[in-house]
Amino acid sequence: MILPSLIAAGMEVMVARMARKLSLRGHDVGITCIVDKGPLVAELEAAGVRVSLPGAQGLANPRWLMRLGSHIKSISPDVVHIHSGAWFKGVVAARTAGVPRLIYTAHGFIEREARIETVLNRIAAPLTNCVVSVSDHLAEVLKARGLGGRDLAIIANGIDLALFKPGGGSGEIRRRFGIGPETLLVGTVARLEPIKNQAMLIDGIAKARGKGVDCAVVLIGEGSLLAGLIPSVHNLDSCCVGAIPLIARS
Repeated sequence: MILPSLIAAGMEVMVARMARKLSLRGHDVGITCIVDKGPLVAELEAAGVRVSLPGAQGLANPRWLMRLGSHIKSISPDVVHIHSGAWFKGVVAARTAGVPRLIYTAHGFIEREARIETVLNRIAAPLTNCVVSVSDHLAEVLKARGLGGRDLAIIANGIDLALFKPGGGSGEIRRRFGIGPETLLVGTVARLEPIKNQAMLIDGIAKARGKGVDCAVVLIGEGSLLAGLIPSVHNLDSCCVGAIPLIARS
């Protein structure tokens, strides 16, 4: 598998857990990072999953192709599975290395990607055997941008339900923010970054309240948009809202 890094974020956690599950099923799995490693590396290596950083950062220096291509060729994988942020590099390097089967999974797109990113993705799409979207909406975005590749599949992210065991509803969040028991409470746990689009959720809550719906929103997470989102949620008329700092961990 190829992805930019192994930071503790949604896509990366999903990839790490999928690699571990595949390994437990007897598959020989390795992960290659093209930008940086990250905090998820330790648990992967402890589970016997190889993690590599071949030094393929940047596009201006053509050595990235030689380094990544040589790295892939040394492994000689049957399948290379590439994830968001590494599509162009992963596909070109894997094709150069003679890999027979390439899969790309799109985990999300920013609304207006850089022109160079659009061009590179359009080069990568026809070189990919199968393009996977994690949602119906994202599949439509891929089609609209001409990035369906030879084949397009929709596979939602798998969740290990054993990791999530809701309690008995202590009401701590409602008490903390003064939210009444009859109020419809909407919460989100995610990085506070543009691609997560909490601003759309806040706008939706505002429109619902404008139509007389008794609702509130709580954002749980940290990120670059924290300072900008808090005033937005507090500006919702009489809406009990808040943000709880949270460092995501696997």
